[in-house]
Amino acid sequence: MKQLMFIDDERSLLNAMARMLKPLEKQWKFIYVERAAEALELLTTVDIDVVISDLCMPGMNGQECLERVRERYPQVTRVMMTGRSEYDVYREGMTVAQYFLWKPVSPQAMSTLLQLLSNQEVALSGEDHVIDPPL
Repeated sequence: MKQLMFIDDERSLLNAMARMLKPLEKQWKFIYVERAAEALELLTTVDIDVVISDLCMPGMNGQECLERVRERYPQVTRVMMTGRSEYDVYREGMTVAQYFLWKPVSPQAMSTLLQLLSNQEVALSGEDHVIDPPL
């Protein structure tokens, strides 16, 4: 079973994500954390396949967190998530992430992402993927 870690300082978003993903708990194990530092510490003891991190967080932001994940755990698939839609945010995020999600994350966008990640060849291809771009 693959393990996916969500990092977001907004507890309400993590709770909403947990409700949305409940039906998929037979295929995936989901871990929810509120701080990037906590996530990096957890990665030292738990085998995580995918990290989805919010960009804007207090303390260590998502950009820095995913950079550290890339350096320390290159096999982990990295996804940047943000509510900001500026092109510069996307461009900078894609330097450390293989996938990009915009908030609010729709069930369809999350389903598309998880289907892509279920296909190991696609997840590890090194290509950048944008899921549900903003209008």
